[in-house]
Amino acid sequence: RPDATTTAADPKGPPPMMREGCKLVSVDLTTDDHDGGRYRYTVGAEHVADPGDREFSRDLSACPQFPGDGLCVAKTLTGASSGGHRVGASAMLLVAFNDADVLAETDDKVLVSRLTVTELVDPVRLLEWAAASNADLYRANLGGANLRWADLTGANLGGANLRGADLRGADL
Repeated sequence: RPDATTTAADPKGPPPMMREGCKLVSVDLTTDDHDGGRYRYTVGAEHVADPGDREFSRDLSACPQFPGDGLCVAKTLTGASSGGHRVGASAMLLVAFNDADVLAETDDKVLVSRLTVTELVDPVRLLEWAAASNADLYRANLGGANLRWADLTGANLGGANLRGADLRGADL
């Protein structure tokens, strides 16, 4: 099955625009491959979507429509949790991708044909850092999150979904 292709940069022009985002994945760094199996991400590696003999759907929802139809990258917490993974029950991958590899985009997520995993982070510690920085977590989906002992004193949690979150010992 052929890999997705991208347009090569003009050696005389500016380099392609790199962007960053994140992915919530299972603690074993896997996601559902939408084909009955699991797909494992590797930190430091490039990952390429493979639609097989089909064209990428470029669906306006920025969600893959079939196995191999792109890789989702979150721009917001809502986008990160749209794949079914929840903060506190997942690992978070920081990723980078090229503008030329964008297949579709919404306010919350981007669907890309390839990405590079740059770092593995603990999403709960990231939320604590964001709260300490007076982050705006307005309407964030934190449902089911393990936020036990989290320090979220500086965060704007207005309208946030905390249903089912473990907040024992948390400082709100």
